[in-house]
This record gives sequence, structure tokens and C-alpha cells, in this order.
Amino acid sequence: MNNINLNERWEILEQPPFSHPQREALYKAELTLQKLRSFCRKKNLPTPLYGEVKMHEESLLQAAKYLSSLHHSIAYVGDIGVGKTTAVCLQTGLIFPKSGKSELPTTALETGGGGTTVCEVRIRQGLHYSVLVEPQADTEIYRFAEELCAGTYESGDVVKDGSPTGKESQIKGVSKEIDRALRNMAGLTRQRQRTSDGKTKTYYDPLKELAKKSESLDALCSEFIQRLALPKRTRREISYDEMSNLSELEWLQKTFKDVNNGRHEEFSLPQRVDITIPRSPLDIPEYQVEVIDTKGVDQTAIRPDVQACIDNPRTITVLCSKFNDAPGTSAQNLIEHLKKAGQSTVLTERVKLLVLPRPAEASAMKDDSGEPAETDEDGYIMKGEQVELLLKRIGIENMPMYFFNSFLDAPQQFNEFIICQLNTLRQEKVERISVVCNAVDYLIKHQEEEQARTAQGHVSKELKIFLERYPDFPEQNWDIHDFLLDEIMNTHARTVWASVRRKGHWSNLDVHFILGYGARVKARNNTEEIYYGLHGIVQQMLGNNDLEPSHVFLRELNSNWLSWYDGFLNVTQQIGSQVFQPALDGDSVWLECAELYGQGTQFRLEVSSKLREWFNSPKQRHLHDLLKIRICEAWRTEVSGRLRTLVDQD
Repeated sequence: MNNINLNERWEILEQPPFSHPQREALYKAELTLQKLRSFCRKKNLPTPLYGEVKMHEESLLQAAKYLSSLHHSIAYVGDIGVGKTTAVCLQTGLIFPKSGKSELPTTALETGGGGTTVCEVRIRQGLHYSVLVEPQADTEIYRFAEELCAGTYESGDVVKDGSPTGKESQIKGVSKEIDRALRNMAGLTRQRQRTSDGKTKTYYDPLKELAKKSESLDALCSEFIQRLALPKRTRREISYDEMSNLSELEWLQKTFKDVNNGRHEEFSLPQRVDITIPRSPLDIPEYQVEVIDTKGVDQTAIRPDVQACIDNPRTITVLCSKFNDAPGTSAQNLIEHLKKAGQSTVLTERVKLLVLPRPAEASAMKDDSGEPAETDEDGYIMKGEQVELLLKRIGIENMPMYFFNSFLDAPQQFNEFIICQLNTLRQEKVERISVVCNAVDYLIKHQEEEQARTAQGHVSKELKIFLERYPDFPEQNWDIHDFLLDEIMNTHARTVWASVRRKGHWSNLDVHFILGYGARVKARNNTEEIYYGLHGIVQQMLGNNDLEPSHVFLRELNSNWLSWYDGFLNVTQQIGSQVFQPALDGDSVWLECAELYGQGTQFRLEVSSKLREWFNSPKQRHLHDLLKIRICEAWRTEVSGRLRTLVDQD
């Protein structure tokens, strides 16, 4: 319970409600910000001191802004069919009572063997049970329809090609969840036929029959698109009707299944589905939490939607894996990519591992002597040690991990684990405010002392020498498209085809997003020496007892240096994703790449070759130069310029 002080004066920060869980910390930040501004008004501050004041002010404003909001997200990321949707339903209470001890609970959201959910689903608190749909753009639905029709029209003509990774099938079409939804929308659902003796026969496919009657692929596409009746599918929201004969959960189950499978005639193909329920999804009344069930990962987790969750400081990202292959291929690949991109801190602070065992898997674990685990808990410990060892080999330690058996375990302890991680995130900001407030008090109290001025002068001199040593941004290789070409060679051919048909704007292989990732990795590699160089200098000065009056400042500089550097990498990633996009969007290279698919060529190799030729063309030299210029500007704005404000100017 917060202590209520009716005499509080809020001049800088927005006054939070008395029920705010971190109100005390926010008011502490408010009072210190007032001190800083009063200090600046009374003193004619030298440049380094003024720079230190602004550094502290910015740190307090950032921490206070974070704490002021009570919004947070819990995002689940995992391979297709890993079981994360079941875990999400258990966590949020969207389940029906179990009728047996070991059977999987019946969920309100549709689950299956993988490839069931057509899009991302978000669960949050609202006034009542409702389903809100953000539809795919009509143009994107038309592309899906064309790809589905092309796969059907050309079925049987499976073309093989040789590739560096072996033979690959160039079969046109869409993912099975999109296939299913579009067929339902068009009224062309496959049907099972039975022989006279009752045995199941092959599927009857009305779309194939329609294709046989069509004069051309264009005619088939036209007929299919007309059957979708998109002009009539304009509804975006539907709420539970209390007059319904169904319970709230039964209504949600039926409605979501109809929308997800394209069976609701008023709704279009979803791009995202938001579900509201009349309570907090995690039973945390003091926070406003939403749970995100991301679309299952297929081959690569380097996706804009996944990265957005990881980059959001208000989101806890839960990487899900099956028990036997924990931490899972996609999770491990994602962790390695984030480490290369300089996001190791994010991995240990906001990314968690959720291992989803099935009955008897944990107890089947064996120790070094070959003896099986006596209990599931023992099995969890053994598997946890294996996972920790694997992560340690790639440079990641202390990543929180939780084992949750959806068949047997009650969700309360799992929810407590997530709530604990959420509270830890917020407590770090509370502690940050406390540290900065103490630094400000020390600065104001000691800034006029001779010893403090001498120490600050020495620190300023060291920082100036450092800046003189690195006056310009390092000239290094900035071929960020190398990362894109590697990703193309390691991605399924049909995914590459879908991406080039959309000029690189495809969620499962977003060319521009990957270019941004490449820019970030290059920037980190090219500036590591500078980053760790200053870090080393600061550590050395912290070990010098003669500079003790500046130790508080130096520790704050270390914290801010990391923050500035992260900001630079984030801006660099945005620059990398933007610089080439206008030119790529207007170029015919995409059409040339798309036409290669199904022609008996080495498709991925040919696409990679064409894009390499495009990036290396003299016509694009000005874009490579622009990339360097903008990244250099970002370095000056986000890093070196901030450091320069802390240096005495002659």
C-alpha cells in the first residue's frame, strides 16, 4: 500500500493515481527532476557538468515513463505444433473442465497438430467476451488465392531442381491453414468420400474439379476470387449475446473456430485476432496485461512480428519448445541471431524459455549412470542442466526456464512464474530511479569541492583522449545484403517464391527486415572495439581510488553508454531496412525472380544470384553510400555526440 501524501507537487511527471504500485518511486523521480532543474537555474554550469545533469535527467525520465504505464504483454513464440496455444489457453483460463486425469484439456481456442491458427491472436481484458478481427488486405488475399489456384492448376507437375542443400520441390501453393481458410470462404472445401464397404477413400477436391473445367489459370483465379465474396465480408467485431443458448466459452470456441477457418460469412481472412474477456488474462489486477499467441514459426524466427515482441521493453517473450528437443531449433536459432545482433542483455532480461513436456517424457530422462529419473521434477532438473549447458556454449547464461505439462499441471504456479518475471522488470526500473537519484544528490553536494573538480577534470581528459582516438566512424565492409542472401539459401523454396512475389514484403521472409538485421550485425561488428574500449577505460578509472569522487558519475556513464549503444544499433536496424526499399519496390528484379519458380532451375541459387547482382550494380552505389552516411550520423547522434557533452570544451 502506497503512503498517501496530499502535499505532493507534480511539476514534471504526470501524476499517477494513488493506486499505482510504483507511485512512491515515481514521486522520488519527480522530486529529483525538480532538484536538477533548480540546480541548473542557479548555476552557470560548465559543459561537462551540464552534460552530466542532462544525462541524469534523461535516465530519470526514461525510467519514470516506463513505470508510469501499467501495460505489458506476454508473447509466446514457438515452432508449429509445439503446444503453445494450449499453454496460452491454460494460462488465461480459456479451457473447459477436464474429464480425465491425463487427457489434454479442451481449449476455447482451436488447437491441433500444427498449422491450425491462421494468424496472431491477442487476449486482453475487456467489458465482455468478444472477437475483433483485423483482416488481411484484399490485395494480399488475392495473392493467396492466385498461389493456391496455381498450386492446384499445376498439381502433378512437380519440378525438381538441384541446389546446394539438395533437391527441392517447387510446388506452388500456400500454407495449410491459409489453404483451409480460403477453401472454406470460397465454398470449395475438400470432402472425404467412402466406398460402399464404409472404408475411407481419397478426398474429393472441388477446386481440382473446377481447375479441370477452367480454360486457363487466370480463369480459375477469377472464378475463385469471385467465390470469396470479399465485398460482403466487412464485419470486424462480434460480441457474446447473453440470449445465446451457448455458454460464454462455448460461444468463444465456436466463433473463433469459424473465423479462424474462414467459415464465418461476414468476416474476411484474419491478419490478427483480438479476443477480449471480462477479467485480467493473468489475474493481475494492478497491471493491464495482454497475452500474444504468435503465428507458429516455420523454419526461421527472424520475423518482424517476433522481433517486435523482443524489442518491446514492456514485453516478456516466452520461447516454447517440446521437451525432448529443448530449447528447440527455432528458439536456439533466434537466440543465436539476437546474440549476433548485440541483444544478449535482452535475452537474459526479457526472454524466457518454456519447455512443454508430455506425460512420461520427463521421467524417461536418465542420469550419467544410466538410471532413470525417479520423478518428473528430477527429469526437469536433468533436462534443465542440458539446456543450460547448450546455451552456455553459445554464450548465454542465466536465462529463466520453466517446465509446464499441459496434460497434468495446474497453471497457477506457471502464472506466478510469469508474474515474478514481470515484477522483476518493473523493479529494475525502481532500482534505476534510486541509483540515479543518489547520483544526483552526490553531484549537487560535492560538485564544488576541489577534489571533485580535480577528479572530474581527469575523467574529462580521458574521455577527450578517447574521442580523439576515434574521431570518425570506422570504415568497414557494409554489404548488409550478404545476410539476406544467406537467409534465402536456407529458406524453403516456396517461402522464397511467396516473398519475391510480394517484392520482399512477406512475413515469413521479409527482405527489408532482414536487411535491417544485417545492418545491425555489421554495425555491432564494426564498432565492438570502440564500445568495449570505453567500457575498459571506465572500469580502469573505477579502480583508481584518487578518482573516487567521480566513481558515481562513472558508474552512471557505464549504464548510459550501454543504453546509447543499444539506441544506435536500433536506429541502424531501421536505416538498413529503409535505404534500399524504394529502389527495390520499383525494380523488375522481383518479377524476374518469381518467373524462375517451377522452371526447373536452381531457384534459390538463381534468386540469390540475381539479388547479389542487383546490390552490386553500379546503379545502387549511391544507396550503399547513403547507408554509410546515415549510419555515421546515427553514431554521432546516439553515441559520440552524447559522450562529447560530458567532455570539457576548450
